[in-house]
Amino acid sequence: MPMVAGAVFTLTAQLSQSILSEQQQGVGLDGDGSSGFASIANSALHLILRKLLDFILCTGGGFQRLRAHLYGSLLYYLQIAQKPEEPDTLQSGKSMWERLTAPEDSFSKLQRENLSIIESYGTALMEVVCRDACDGHEIGRMLALAVLDRILSIDRQSQWLVYLCNSGYLRVLVESLRQDDGALQGLLTPQPPLLKPLYIYESKMALLTRVAKTSEGAVELLRCGLVAQLMECQVFDMVPDSDSHRVMRDPSGFIPSPLDRYRQILLPALRLFQVILTSTTMHHQQGAPQVLQWLIVHADTIQSLLRCQELSMGALQELSLLTGIISKTALPGALELSGEVHSTVLMEFQSHINRFQ
Repeated sequence: MPMVAGAVFTLTAQLSQSILSEQQQGVGLDGDGSSGFASIANSALHLILRKLLDFILCTGGGFQRLRAHLYGSLLYYLQIAQKPEEPDTLQSGKSMWERLTAPEDSFSKLQRENLSIIESYGTALMEVVCRDACDGHEIGRMLALAVLDRILSIDRQSQWLVYLCNSGYLRVLVESLRQDDGALQGLLTPQPPLLKPLYIYESKMALLTRVAKTSEGAVELLRCGLVAQLMECQVFDMVPDSDSHRVMRDPSGFIPSPLDRYRQILLPALRLFQVILTSTTMHHQQGAPQVLQWLIVHADTIQSLLRCQELSMGALQELSLLTGIISKTALPGALELSGEVHSTVLMEFQSHINRFQ
């Protein structure tokens, strides 16, 4: 059976790449390069999706390698309906009104039909994918997290998000971040044993950032104690020396330097905080005081990063994200609107904000 799953993965990858090549050559269903599956009927694609989902459901938890191949195949399949990046409105020559009133294109139609098929499998499929995302084998876990991320991106009714929250799997993912702290600290040594913990962490943070893009998801993450978990992670205070960054760079370029690895840990957390602050509305201002508490706990590190004289892309990304987060927590009324903040605590928070500024 693993050989069959491997063959399915190879064929699905080849199908996705062939369709991508069609898109790049401008051959599409509408004759203008808008899609790359002109030569394949949607019914045939739907059959592929159904068989993949059936295959996933009929494999037990003991077939982790097999399940990883199937999740990879599912990701390649879902990529087929992913619309290519469009140019800005001014560059495309189309007005915003024309875009809003345009008829449904082939990509959106296939995405909608794919989601309808996925939803027809109900909670049985949700349970399998969420469980594998939380406690599956390392590679299978990363792919399951990516599948969840992709489905959440097309699930306009948020049925998968509701299940993820109500079933407790979101809380499990959030609480696992503190458990990953030791493994992440080990990645900052000159010669880390393996980079798998980093890849799993990045997959988790990508999914949590996707969840935080809705106000309901952001509030649920705060309820699960996301910021408190990240507050206790000591890895954020272990900034490698920038001089050793130059000395310890891998000549092949395959293994990132300790400083690059640190940024691969820090930047996803900062992006997640920024999305949470953006998504929490005026009625749910729990985000600002919690994120500010994270800044206060790691204040020495934050100030050193803000004063960094390095002009690399990584340093500029740190500076951009940190200043954006600080400015959002310092917005007039951001802290007063939270019932959790008393006047004395508010004065302390304000003094910390002034210190960062």
